[in-house]
Amino acid sequence: MNKKLQQWLAKPAWQLLFWQWSLFIVLVCFAYLLELQPIWQKRASKQQELVTQQNRV
Repeated sequence: MNKKLQQWLAKPAWQLLFWQWSLFIVLVCFAYLLELQPIWQKRASKQQELVTQQNRV
């Protein structure tokens, strides 16, 4: 096995989990910024447009 990998796996479990969750959170935030936010903004603007049209009638 690679020496660096052995050193990495020799760390305590809480440190491994900390780095895994940190990476997971960064990836989720990145996905939110790139994918979800524009979709939700379009949805919110369509809802606002619908309310505006209902008020006109």
